[in-house]
Amino acid sequence: MTNEQNDLESIASQSVGKIIFALSQLEFNLNLCFQWLIRAENFHTVNPLVERLSFKSKIDALNEIIEIKFSSSPECISDFSSWTKKLDKFRVKRNSFMHGRWSFQHENKEIINVAPGMIGTKSLKETRYSVDELKMELLLIEAISNEFISIREKWHI
Repeated sequence: MTNEQNDLESIASQSVGKIIFALSQLEFNLNLCFQWLIRAENFHTVNPLVERLSFKSKIDALNEIIEIKFSSSPECISDFSSWTKKLDKFRVKRNSFMHGRWSFQHENKEIINVAPGMIGTKSLKETRYSVDELKMELLLIEAISNEFISIREKWHI
């Protein structure tokens, strides 16, 4: 393998790793938000329920809880709704980053993600990224995560 090929794999691995870390941190923050919103006497009683929810179900449940708890604050509901729409658009990519397989096309300097599914099935989806495109995906998920923190701070959630 040439130095250029090693560099591509190293840069791509670092970018994908950072994206996965950012997504994991976001999901952890979602879980903490549930604990805070539900305010059970013992927050550990919330954990079994939240841990059973898929990422999509967590997004949907968060919206429902916000609508109930902040029914007198339409701006809060709007802020969360707008944010969850952005997150939901990224959710499909999240699944491919978290559960997909990765490969490299060295000649074209492309990083290839195949997710989910098995080779030969209709559900198999291939996405090709340049290094710059992967970096843009990282910036996007970081912006979505930062917006979540800002909204929580704004509404004291």
